[in-house]
Amino acid sequence: MYSKEEIAELIIKNPQEYNTYKKTVEELDLTELDFSNITLEEIDFSNCELAGTSFNDAHVSNCNFTGADLNAADFTRANIVECDFSESILNGTDFSYAAVNYCNFADADMAGCIVKEADLSFANLETPVDKNVPYSTYPNFNVHSAYAQATFDAGFCVFSLANNHTNDQGRDGIIETRNYFSEVRESTKDSERPIYSAGLKEKSGGDLTYEVIEKNGWKILFVAFTELLNSPTASSWIDYIPPTKERRESLIKELVKLRKENPCDLFVVSIHTSEPEYVFEITEKQKNFYYDLLESSADVIWCNHPHVSKKWEVVNIQGKAKKIIFYDMGNTISAQRTNPQFKNPETLRDYTGDGYMARVRFVKNQGETQIVFVDPILLTTYITPENQYVIKILNDNFLSELKSQENHKWADYLFERKKLMEKIKGTTTWQ
Repeated sequence: MYSKEEIAELIIKNPQEYNTYKKTVEELDLTELDFSNITLEEIDFSNCELAGTSFNDAHVSNCNFTGADLNAADFTRANIVECDFSESILNGTDFSYAAVNYCNFADADMAGCIVKEADLSFANLETPVDKNVPYSTYPNFNVHSAYAQATFDAGFCVFSLANNHTNDQGRDGIIETRNYFSEVRESTKDSERPIYSAGLKEKSGGDLTYEVIEKNGWKILFVAFTELLNSPTASSWIDYIPPTKERRESLIKELVKLRKENPCDLFVVSIHTSEPEYVFEITEKQKNFYYDLLESSADVIWCNHPHVSKKWEVVNIQGKAKKIIFYDMGNTISAQRTNPQFKNPETLRDYTGDGYMARVRFVKNQGETQIVFVDPILLTTYITPENQYVIKILNDNFLSELKSQENHKWADYLFERKKLMEKIKGTTTWQ
């Protein structure tokens, strides 16, 4: 029988002997060990207790973390290649600035760590940030800087600020939001994770706003606009593009010019769409507009507004996955799940309580970009017995947690919601 410290030494110095020993035990306590700054290859960590263990700055390849408890483990700046994290628990695990390549995270509980593993994480912030106005909910939203800071702390770093709630606090709210994000942009510009945003103009009637983001040898161009507003107030301060044929045609010319003036590897376009809410249908008019954008300039079309999740579409060009459209990812944080239909989970309104994030990996090969994988991660709004709204990863681990708490009403309901959400899939179009 080895002690924890002896097992750690085996892993580092004699991994083959460790893997042989591992087959003889059901569970191993490897919590709070230090594997930083070393190389770990083909190590079997399956079902191990690894909470609080440090892998920062390590090279970790072909390791098996299936079913492992990695709560609060530290993978900061690690190089992680072809590892299996399926069904593992990764609550609060820190992947900040790690390079994660060709890993499997199927059914892993990744609350609190997903967005930090990405080079860039995009979010649609559907509220003003105005310190001079109290916090406010529907129909006229407002938050303070602490709310925005929480999204930064979670790892989100690129924000669309143009949507139908942008002017909920009038012109002053728009200017306050713009000033806040400008200040954050300046204060984080030399950090490892700068904050970027687009969608609000520096002056009334100004040009379309954009960001040029340079990250790990990539140059990304980002634009965000809205096709609808709840009121016309101060619309000239917002990247607002009415969905008319003439305005869309002129927009396409603007975007072509913008990309020509700012050569980039990827052009991401965020659109707050002029579509009915709570409708799954994707009209041919919208689809053709997105195709025109892809054909002329854009690589990623990222749509928001309907509050229900829709499919995504990968566009293959000459046999390679080159571009992608997300027609809508549904809600991430909202309070629209007010009355869950536990006996009828397929009710349309119940789709507002779920959404998804997507990890998309691009690679460059001889100057051409290509999509390697698209990985959707289901999210759900769970209402606790104390009536707290909590955002959770909708996977088997969370369902098991609810069952262990004998919360069968929610476990059964979300089991059915998970099955319904899994029917929303990606498609491929060949050109």
